[in-house]
Amino acid sequence: MMQREILTLIVKNEQDLVTAGAAARRLAVAAGLIGLAPAGLAAATTEAACLALVPGATATVRISAVDGPERVLIVAVRGPGIVATEEDQTREALASLVDRLERDPDAATDGLLLIRKVPRLPVDVPSGDSAGVELTFEALRTSGNLAEALRLLDEHRRAVALLSNALDESHLGVQSLYAELDEKVAALAGATAEKDRVVAYVNHELRTPVDRVVSLARTLVARGSLGSADTCRQLGFVQQAAEELRERVDELVEGERDEEAQAEGTGANIGECDMAALFAALRGVFRPLLPDSGQVDLLFDLPSEAPRLHTDGARLAQILRVLVANALKHTDNGQVLVKVEEVRPSWVRILVADTGAGFAPERLARLFEGDPDLASRPEERHVKFGLPWVGRLSRLIGGKLEVESEVGVGTVFWMDLPVDLRTQIA
Repeated sequence: MMQREILTLIVKNEQDLVTAGAAARRLAVAAGLIGLAPAGLAAATTEAACLALVPGATATVRISAVDGPERVLIVAVRGPGIVATEEDQTREALASLVDRLERDPDAATDGLLLIRKVPRLPVDVPSGDSAGVELTFEALRTSGNLAEALRLLDEHRRAVALLSNALDESHLGVQSLYAELDEKVAALAGATAEKDRVVAYVNHELRTPVDRVVSLARTLVARGSLGSADTCRQLGFVQQAAEELRERVDELVEGERDEEAQAEGTGANIGECDMAALFAALRGVFRPLLPDSGQVDLLFDLPSEAPRLHTDGARLAQILRVLVANALKHTDNGQVLVKVEEVRPSWVRILVADTGAGFAPERLARLFEGDPDLASRPEERHVKFGLPWVGRLSRLIGGKLEVESEVGVGTVFWMDLPVDLRTQIA
């Protein structure tokens, strides 16, 4: 094993302490140490020299390189202060900064050896400044924690860098998302504007001529002076078709208004709804439409103990008109029943049941979406528009329209409504 002394420093004051630490750091770098290791050796050298130095005396720092089974730098520190701090906890801090801390066998009791393994041996003392080593005397007294502090600081800086990169990526992602949302909003605004134009056109350009056709047909039918019975019958068909068309226009326009009201939170005009009066009005509207054969009965079942509803009566009437009209058009024999029953406390069920043709399962699933197959047949065109509309209306008054149907047996539509809609809105 070959040992070569590189330098020896006499430490008399604070400036000499700084010089000793800086020299140890430069030699550590020259020996191939990287990262925090050079700073750790510098801190250990400075702290050991500080321990060794006492007023009125000097300390010695000798740095040697050893080439053998392992390459090491040895910092030998001697001074009278080391004896006085034999059991000082600072030695534990020194030991944490180097590979080994030993007593100097060549000194009596006042010497320590700081041993640090290195990748290679330095040729000589590197020239140049100490790369910014600026330590005060009080800082050197507590430099036993320097290595740990530097390690934590380095880890913190790396974590901050990673977090900064992640934030940059997130910021780019958010910007991209906002750009996509802006595109979607613009497209939606365009579609909404187009829909408003179509509804306005239907309301102003289609409703007026349809009203004129209905009015003219009613006048001609009322006069009864059109000649043959076949002509009167054909005119009756014209009147019926025109009235159905006007109903579809009304449903389209009113449905659009209902959607706007729902979006604005003003969807329901709540008041006390007299179900007996409502049923009487429906009976008066639809009884003239029953076939003269008497094969279809229109029945209303309102128990005397049924609770009085606080709901949007106008919308409830619209829903029932569509459901009853739908039931009558699909029923050639049997009955159409409109019924109110209490299903649970504070909730009632209103149902419309018929003994008509019924719907096949594959068509039933699409009733509230609008079935294009049904819409292709004039006699069932109301299903395309009426049922989706009343489905939306039922939600506006706190219910949900449900249906059961069997081909050849009949269909039942029902919805459960709160007795007092105000409790649901609140």
